Amino acid sequence: MIHNRTNTSSSSSSSSSSSSSSSSSNSLLAIKTDRHQQPLGEEKEIDKALARIRQELMVEKKAHAEDEELVGLLTKEVTVSEALKKKKEEEIEALQKAAEDCAKQAKDGADIKVLRKRVKELEATLAARALDGGGSSSSNSSTTTNSTTTTKGGNSSLPMVMPAWTTHHRFYVLGGVLTRDQIDERLYLDLALAGRKMFLLKSAVIGVDELDEEWSFGKTHNVADPDEVVRGKGKIYCRVKKEGGEEEEEVEAVVVPVHTSVDPNVNGNTHILRCPVPDAKPQTEGEVDVTFRVVYGNKPTEDAVEYGWAWPGEEGEEEKEERFRVVVPRATRLAGYFSHMPEASKLDPWQAEPDMIHLCVSGMHSDFTCPLLDLTLEFIEYHLQQGIGHMHFGFDYPLGSENWEAVLRVLRPYIDEKKVSVVSTQSLQGPGWVGGDQYKLYFYNECLAYTKGLATWVGVWDIDEFLVPREKKKAEKKTIVQALEGVLAKEGKKAEELCYLRMTSYSHIHSDYGEEHKAGNKSWVGLMYGNWREVESDDTWQKCLLSNRNTYFTGFHMPGACREAGGRDWKVPVGWEKEAVHVDREVMAMQHYRNKLYGGSGWLKSPVVEEDEYGKIYFPEVLERLKERKTAKIVEKECGYRPVMTLDYVGGPTEEEKEQAREVVRGWEKEEERRKQEEGR
Repeated sequence: MIHNRTNTSSSSSSSSSSSSSSSSSNSLLAIKTDRHQQPLGEEKEIDKALARIRQELMVEKKAHAEDEELVGLLTKEVTVSEALKKKKEEEIEALQKAAEDCAKQAKDGADIKVLRKRVKELEATLAARALDGGGSSSSNSSTTTNSTTTTKGGNSSLPMVMPAWTTHHRFYVLGGVLTRDQIDERLYLDLALAGRKMFLLKSAVIGVDELDEEWSFGKTHNVADPDEVVRGKGKIYCRVKKEGGEEEEEVEAVVVPVHTSVDPNVNGNTHILRCPVPDAKPQTEGEVDVTFRVVYGNKPTEDAVEYGWAWPGEEGEEEKEERFRVVVPRATRLAGYFSHMPEASKLDPWQAEPDMIHLCVSGMHSDFTCPLLDLTLEFIEYHLQQGIGHMHFGFDYPLGSENWEAVLRVLRPYIDEKKVSVVSTQSLQGPGWVGGDQYKLYFYNECLAYTKGLATWVGVWDIDEFLVPREKKKAEKKTIVQALEGVLAKEGKKAEELCYLRMTSYSHIHSDYGEEHKAGNKSWVGLMYGNWREVESDDTWQKCLLSNRNTYFTGFHMPGACREAGGRDWKVPVGWEKEAVHVDREVMAMQHYRNKLYGGSGWLKSPVVEEDEYGKIYFPEVLERLKERKTAKIVEKECGYRPVMTLDYVGGPTEEEKEQAREVVRGWEKEEERRKQEEGR
């Protein structure tokens, strides 16, 4: 089930005092099912049993030592099909409140034990019905169908509906991907978890602005990171259930080293657990069912020590172990966060031969109208022209919202042509994450796992970044794929020998953006910035192409957890030089159109006075494709203006201004050379 930050209906215990209805559809337990599943059949007998239980609870006014455990049984968080949930939500909340009130006053232990037995029997019946009617493995829907229901001891019974907290609130599980590992030549379930850094109050750019206690159940901070559990003498195991119901032998889960990129700001924000799973024939049938077991050691996290929080493995703490269960359909290879809705992707997740390059692009959160809408269309057309096999987009809109529907409407041709897939990144509920960079890291790492076997190289870029071959003459024009092949040939390297390729960046900014966009409608990037590129490249804003076979973790700019390239250990941080090729800026460079979306004129290394290779060399062909797609009509309908569809560029600086800027840069270069000479003496 995909939860929306802006349109979330809670299925957890509520303190609401809304009155209870006497309808026979009353239910203490709301069953988590697939959003497309019909309400469960044969409800009458179950509802009658529930009504009887409700009556017994309502008259039970005696205290009992085990009331807390009973409340846990009666008020487990579960989901129901959207239609059923909408009808019963108020009644369910009232019943849950009544159950809590009665249990707290219960005294007669014998009656409570009988009642508990009935509840467990009913729960088992409902769980079996949910599993029988749950998500079909042949469906393209990737949403897991059932909730985790666990007792205090942490014994899991039903799969999680991700993203979700584990029972003891130590892990926030984002989603699972069946990864086609090309090094080990087998399948893994790669499970992504949110790092504890994401739940601490923000000190810089990472963290939360404020705490949402309702979402976090008051325990936001005390989150475990898998690598800390292991360092604290704990263990994390996994066990795969076979198709016949038997279970594989329990093995120790692999903890991906996520503190291995050159950027400390991204390290540890996303964690990944890996569990080896068997192949199946045919590959697309059935599902992978894995139970993880976490055994906490006796060493608490640094934050637990600092803030005085109890830790599971400490003396006197009962919660030293917990389990959670994850189910991923083989047909889609996805469950939880990053899952595609059926109408949002037609890509075959089991395609036999990998494409050369896929792109993972996230962070789009402004309304899907111009300037984002026209930028997205131009981005897609350019990169398709350049030989990109597929683009995976993460839009931060709630499913079913006007923005989400606009994305599906406008990008429908590309989705149907299997060139574009779109994901809602608002499946996360959380404090202070809306519009931030945190969810981008989750998207990028899930995308990296999903694209193994689908692409040899993966680009982790923003929507305002275009990778451009920089041959000056039109007769020598190349695509990104051709330029990449040339770089590898020159270096004598193959993808399996590298961690990544890194490219320098040029910024594009001009102060007349707002006026030109409004008055002249020259809103295509190629027209707006054709005469406005930085003189000097800026290595501060490098971007990269990841060798998908070898890398298992990534940040915004550079990867980590790189295996096997040159025989390296993936626990060793990935450096700038040895594991990568720095692409010559005269061969290919990232062009960053910084104020296309959000305005502003900062971040510049040098004056912006040069012609842009994309705008002057590649955009004319892109414009022809935009004409063929009738995008002028689309923009007019969606944005309310008709864009210029001729090569009428926004005017650039004069030759005198260009030469003055170049002279400034030459002066900087001379000063830098003198500094280096003095340091060498």
